[in-house]
Amino acid sequence: MYFWKTAKLADDIKNNKVSEKSKMYYYLLLMSLSNIMAYEFLIELSFDMAVVLSELLLTFLVIIIGTLITFNTNKGEDGVDYIARVVMLGLPISIKIIVLILALAIFLSEIVYYYWAYDLLTDTFISIGVVLASVLMFYRLNVHLKFINQA
Repeated sequence: MYFWKTAKLADDIKNNKVSEKSKMYYYLLLMSLSNIMAYEFLIELSFDMAVVLSELLLTFLVIIIGTLITFNTNKGEDGVDYIARVVMLGLPISIKIIVLILALAIFLSEIVYYYWAYDLLTDTFISIGVVLASVLMFYRLNVHLKFINQA
């Protein structure tokens, strides 16, 4: 894996020298770094560091475990186009999850938050929702990858 030599990596990609497993590791590291960068912003804004750090750790674990499971579902190193499949399937799955989260947020804000002051418990509740949405994303990806790879 190259962490700095982009030109060498581009040459390897051009000459088909990057294995499916290496592609998956590039994807996994990119997703993990993106997750950390997103939470860096939240950490600066958060009133409760423990909740945000717990959410970061849990989503980080979901990304690692979910990527490894879905890669194996796609037949691992013998699989084809793991990254392309995950990206293409991930778009409509993400849209559905966002719609679900927005519907739940509207429902919860109207019913629960009206009677419940915004506090640590609310932050925890939101964090659990974020982690569950991440799990749901990888679960649905796995279901569709199983379907694609059936004989």
